[in-house]
Amino acid sequence: TVEKFGQEAFAENKLGNDSVYILNSEDNIAFAKDVFVNNGPNQNETITPVFLEDLPSVDSAEKLKSITIPFGTTEVDELLPKEVTLTLDNKKEIEVYVTWESDKKYDGFTAQAYTFTGEYELPAYVKKDNKPTIEQEVIVNKLNITKLEEEIEKAKEINTKGKTDASIDALQSAIKAAEDLLDEKVAQSEVDQAVKKLQTAIDGLQKVDKTSLKDLVAKAKEKDLSSYTEASANKLKESIEQVLILLFLMLLLTYQNSLLCNLAMIVF
Repeated sequence: TVEKFGQEAFAENKLGNDSVYILNSEDNIAFAKDVFVNNGPNQNETITPVFLEDLPSVDSAEKLKSITIPFGTTEVDELLPKEVTLTLDNKKEIEVYVTWESDKKYDGFTAQAYTFTGEYELPAYVKKDNKPTIEQEVIVNKLNITKLEEEIEKAKEINTKGKTDASIDALQSAIKAAEDLLDEKVAQSEVDQAVKKLQTAIDGLQKVDKTSLKDLVAKAKEKDLSSYTEASANKLKESIEQVLILLFLMLLLTYQNSLLCNLAMIVF
């Protein structure tokens, strides 16, 4: 017979045998093998005995859905659940903290399925006679470069005539960077980022602003050269002629058909 023990005695099993296991201080429940009094003498509380054979067992563990992750995902621990639900044979559910071990060394750059097994401890108020295995499947997808290859070909086929040098350089840089990725061991996130950069470079192609050049030429032609030296006046005229030639060439590069080419010759 167990007589007059406070909560600490129940919690720490100071009896030195298997009579008392633990006291759930929130519910004032002690788990025991032997009958003992329902009185917590030090605090005048009623403690309800529960016999070990009456404790609930685990009926089943939560079935976890497979997790699919992109190729090149290096950190997987944060993707695994920290807690898993167990269903007891009295229909109640409890949460248990889980740590994970993989069936093979995890490598985010190897496209395959990994099975992680969960390690957990059952609480004292649950029988240890059934402890279901908890497994989490993690699938690393294959590296998908199809979209990147398509964007590279699309970018190479773009007619850049009449576009600014800066925007053309940005496009060529994006193409080279994307092609370099095809020869490297990279994560899916890097491939996706290269696709976005290519699309941005394509959308960022800008036409040369011919209007501003024409306005500059017009102002230069109207300028009073009487106060200029002969040398500086000739220099300005030479610059105007160079700009006119540049505008003419830009029209020829921008428009391919002969009608517009002839129109350009008439205008200039």
